[in-house]
Amino acid sequence: EKVAASELLVANQRLQQLELDLETARKDAAAAQERADQELQAAKNEANAATEQAEDAKRKVNEMVEQRKLAGETDLAESRQLVLRNAELEAQLQATTKDLERLQAEIKVFEGQEAARDATAES
Repeated sequence: EKVAASELLVANQRLQQLELDLETARKDAAAAQERADQELQAAKNEANAATEQAEDAKRKVNEMVEQRKLAGETDLAESRQLVLRNAELEAQLQATTKDLERLQAEIKVFEGQEAARDATAES
């Protein structure tokens, strides 16, 4: 009877330790999620800023091309350079858009992993 009581006490202590470990793991996961969310938001902000800059530059190039046409100063070499610059900016804009889409896909994967971990932890 004393042996059984002792074993029960040890099992109880082990259960309490496992509960503490689980709570610590949950807190660590929540902190990691918060850090990941902050890093993701920062990356989104950077991508949005880069997109805005690329769009603004593209608009300016288009305005310059239009001004040249209106003023009758359609120097062929300058127009070609502006068209090339416009194409470069368009490529940058597309790359930035793809980066943003990749980040959004990574968010979905991360959220799915977190949900799976939460479901596993609860069971």
